[in-house]
Amino acid sequence: EEYKAPVSSVVSMSGRWWTELYFDDAQDGIPVPDGLIYAYADFGGYGLTTTNTAANDDDSVLIDDLHGSWPFRIKAPVSLGSLSFTPSTVLNIQEDYLGSGETVKIIDGKILKGAARSKSGAVADSIFIEFEFSDDPGSYYIYTGHRDSGQSEDRYE
Repeated sequence: EEYKAPVSSVVSMSGRWWTELYFDDAQDGIPVPDGLIYAYADFGGYGLTTTNTAANDDDSVLIDDLHGSWPFRIKAPVSLGSLSFTPSTVLNIQEDYLGSGETVKIIDGKILKGAARSKSGAVADSIFIEFEFSDDPGSYYIYTGHRDSGQSEDRYE
């Protein structure tokens, strides 16, 4: 019998994402050049990862800022049908912040299939997520970018 690897129920929302980080001064969800905090290469690798939870829930993903631009790891509620992140406030479960009570508010977020271009020009999925962090209340931050293709020509490092 041929082995079949298990498949995550949130595979369409999972991946490594090359992202840029913006400060959203106008709180309108629109990244503008003068709000750029980190460009793709500034992260030193992928900006975000989205993965299934240990329970392989079909209504949430783990979002992790691997490189600590704003160290967080959260279990984010999602809607698979619309590939969107559900607005909510969740606890930051990043190891360094365990017990701190810091929360992350998801204001808006979506994955758009085939709506971006990788560094080499290949079609890629796009990601947009807007956050507010409890240790900086009233300030909104936007992560925007595209899915990693796995090809060396698409790396920003």
